[in-house]
Amino acid sequence: MQQLSNWVYRISTWLIMVLVGIMACVTLTEVIARNVFHHSFSWSEEVARFTLVWLTFIGASAVYKRKELVGFDMFMRMLPSHVRKIASGFLHFFTISFILVLTFYGLQQTFSKTAMIQHTPGLQMPMFVVYMSIPLGMLMTLVHAVALLVEKKQEGGADQ
Repeated sequence: MQQLSNWVYRISTWLIMVLVGIMACVTLTEVIARNVFHHSFSWSEEVARFTLVWLTFIGASAVYKRKELVGFDMFMRMLPSHVRKIASGFLHFFTISFILVLTFYGLQQTFSKTAMIQHTPGLQMPMFVVYMSIPLGMLMTLVHAVALLVEKKQEGGADQ
């Protein structure tokens, strides 16, 4: 499971680099076009916004893998070690449940009839492409969450 998590992480970091590059180039192009040429592109704001949406969900998976998401670290450190293990188990259960709910409803919204016929005003891109960021990012996060859970379970088994 750890190998799959590492593979997903490598893909997500490449996607993040590409998306940040696209967003930076589009935004810089728009700024130059507006200030120098007094012209605005109709599509640039959409590209920047949708790139940011994709960055949010793909980035969340990469940050989860690195264990750098905002968490209850200070609270967890104050707990005794035996209580910390129980609280950590509940936290993993809650996180995986939340990821599964977001994935389910994200897929439901992505492939709904309305999302399949909607198009963005500037790019005329199908909206399901934008909505797909939610279930894809959450599935990537799920891989990392399960790998982390398996890793913790193996560490717990070694301690006993």
